[in-house]
Amino acid sequence: MENLFLLYLGSDGETAAQIANFLQLKTDLSKGTLQLSLLEESYKSPISTANQFLLPQDVKILDSYRSLVDKANGISFASLKSLTSKKIFLLSSTYYKGLWQKKFKNELTKLNTFYMPQADGKLKKSTVRQMSDVGFYKYQYLSEVDAHIVEIPYNTNVSMFVLLPVNIAGINLIENNLHKLALKDIFPSKTAYIQIKLPMFKLESQTKLKEVIETLGVTQLFNNANLKSMTDYKKTLSLSKIIQTATIDVDESGSQTFLSDGAAFRTTSELFNVNHPFVFLISDKNYVYLAGRVASL
Repeated sequence: MENLFLLYLGSDGETAAQIANFLQLKTDLSKGTLQLSLLEESYKSPISTANQFLLPQDVKILDSYRSLVDKANGISFASLKSLTSKKIFLLSSTYYKGLWQKKFKNELTKLNTFYMPQADGKLKKSTVRQMSDVGFYKYQYLSEVDAHIVEIPYNTNVSMFVLLPVNIAGINLIENNLHKLALKDIFPSKTAYIQIKLPMFKLESQTKLKEVIETLGVTQLFNNANLKSMTDYKKTLSLSKIIQTATIDVDESGSQTFLSDGAAFRTTSELFNVNHPFVFLISDKNYVYLAGRVASL
């Protein structure tokens, strides 16, 4: 989460420690080194981000902090008369539409049914355009969340990881337990010959992250934050809200059309049919840039 990392660069003491623990940062490295590492990854990533700090007029940003973050993608600061002292707002937006490393063939996209469990136990159905491909993919079962995961590479250093619960109503189990796993334990290590059926979708969401982040251990940031590396403001300061908007667009688009991975010589494959609610991650091996749930289409 780049927005929280920017706050880490401006924090000290327990505030910094809580953020570092949440982001699983290597605290033995300097903030400058960590920032350079993040910048290197962001330059490689096709994910577009923008972050804006909204500040009271009497809160001034230190030049040292500006110089540390000035190369971050789309960061800006704005002072507003309407904001009361002691409160900072952070607005973030993320947009992603990547090209698959292996393009989904348009002629294989078909109309299929997407099943959505309801609170009363019934299944609601919708008709979706579902892409299809057969080939070798990183794929395995995660017992901790009772789900299968497949890696679908983009033509950059990132991939989409799709977690499909075995139970058609099992998406909550994934959401409640995924954060307990390290990234290296989430990503599939086995290669399998599978048939993927993935719905096309475009999601737009706005999330207030304060409650989520507090639940996961970052509390001081919102009460009595130590932001001495960001500002020399002498009074008590805290982050009031983090509001994040995210957009992801998924269709057949790819950088090139691959051959069929030996499909003519194989008659059987695992079926990874994404026809009910699922979780996805846009990630490389070090960072999760975007995560979401698709519960209805």
